[in-house]
Amino acid sequence: MILQLLFQIIFLSWPMISRTQTQALVKPGCPSKCGNVTIPFPFGIREGCYIDDWFAIDCDSSNKPFIKRIQYLEVLEIFLNGTMRVNHPVLSTCSDENDYFTLPHGNLLAESPFVFSQKSNRFTALGCNNIAYMRVSEFSIVGGCLSTCDKKTKTGETGCYGINCCQTKIPSSLKVFNTTISTFNDERNRTSIAGCRYAFLVDQNWFEKNPQNVEKRTHVPVVLDWGILNSSFNLFATHKQKGYNSTSRCQIYANFTSSIANSSSTQFPVVHCNCRKGYEGNPYLLKGCQGKLLTSI
Repeated sequence: MILQLLFQIIFLSWPMISRTQTQALVKPGCPSKCGNVTIPFPFGIREGCYIDDWFAIDCDSSNKPFIKRIQYLEVLEIFLNGTMRVNHPVLSTCSDENDYFTLPHGNLLAESPFVFSQKSNRFTALGCNNIAYMRVSEFSIVGGCLSTCDKKTKTGETGCYGINCCQTKIPSSLKVFNTTISTFNDERNRTSIAGCRYAFLVDQNWFEKNPQNVEKRTHVPVVLDWGILNSSFNLFATHKQKGYNSTSRCQIYANFTSSIANSSSTQFPVVHCNCRKGYEGNPYLLKGCQGKLLTSI
């Protein structure tokens, strides 16, 4: 009887505790979700719910969240460790011509506190006799790879090591690039061009689980690293109280913006916060980090 009563208490309390923990991630009075995606502060959906305009989320009519200042980036997940997953476009062509195909991604991340994660992402190309490049300008290539042919092997069946599929790491602090697909210049390979070719930046963990799904998609998940611009954080932190300082810790890191015209870089310091040992929650909120015993059963 005692065990049954205890089980009922835990079962009935769990939804309330889950809702409380979700609400604790956002500012009081602010919506916590867009569709199935949790939107924690410093991000927010309504004015007054985010720290600055870069963290404003547009929840569209289909309940999909987008970064308001970068409308083509659909947000898939936001993590308080300073990363988030977004949907990023795939460049594809089914032409049998030995030509260049380029997808400009724009310059919209350049002034932002977001960068493409060097740790989590890989630049990837699929297809036969495919050369894919990442360019920051017409004459500046920052990455690329080449995939040769084996028509008997399915994409991703034997890994991504240059046969129908290739990958490369990306530079650190990358914010701006265009994707280009070409074919081998060797005339003998022109008769071997078959099927469609793809090039894209992708979250490597996702790709390893879904190597054969890319050919059906126009977008794939990509990881962005984020931090609060130091100028915005200073305004936010002017009203810090003892509870904020004692349970969370914030540090300034270097972030960079790139110019697509001259490939120059300018440093933008950003702030990352985390809860101190023994606490968990949202370190960007006043008293957002709570003792573990207060947030668990």
